[in-house]
Amino acid sequence: MKRHFTAAVTALCVCGTAAFADIYTESGDAGQTVGTAQNVTGVANLTRIEGSLMPDGNDVDIFRIVINDFANFRADTFGTRAGGFPNPDTQLFLFDENGFGVYGNDDAPGGGTVDSELISGVVSSNGTYLLAITTFNNEPISAGGAIFDPTGAPFTATVTPTGPGGGSALTGWDSNGDSGEHGAYGINLEGATVIPAPGAVLLAAFGLPIVGIAKRRRS
Repeated sequence: MKRHFTAAVTALCVCGTAAFADIYTESGDAGQTVGTAQNVTGVANLTRIEGSLMPDGNDVDIFRIVINDFANFRADTFGTRAGGFPNPDTQLFLFDENGFGVYGNDDAPGGGTVDSELISGVVSSNGTYLLAITTFNNEPISAGGAIFDPTGAPFTATVTPTGPGGGSALTGWDSNGDSGEHGAYGINLEGATVIPAPGAVLLAAFGLPIVGIAKRRRS
């Protein structure tokens, strides 16, 4: 019996990791709140999330991820989408797992682009986080008001939760997004991985995908 199980695990080691890509694709429409954030699942190293923002300009996609290298964590929307068109004019925001703001960005530091970048060196610990993408000017709010306060700051600023609602958890968005900005996007990631699937802890420790292994019946 042990020989058969060992053989199955060995086979998974050989071919399993190649079957799982590093790109996570949004399933349906990711939610806009802490409770409806979409879990990024799988067992591969997470290097990119791909999805789409709806045409009304106020769509927000929130993804639940794990940051496993906080000192080097970064996220950006650099690149192009299908057909060679640029990404929408995006904003990126990071929250902790309870919805408290960590930091955000509209236009990447350095200027010259409408792509967004969450720079490295800001996150202080590993753990579960919420990564949100929306279009320009659609800002996160809490019961106390705006979580981030970009007033007077350049578009390229890395903003922290210093707004009147910065001490409270995310409750929604102010719906002031640009209706002309929508479409497909990609978020490139470093220092992040996926939410472990239920029951995946043992196999994930060996870098294996979760697949069904039939129990051999005794003859």
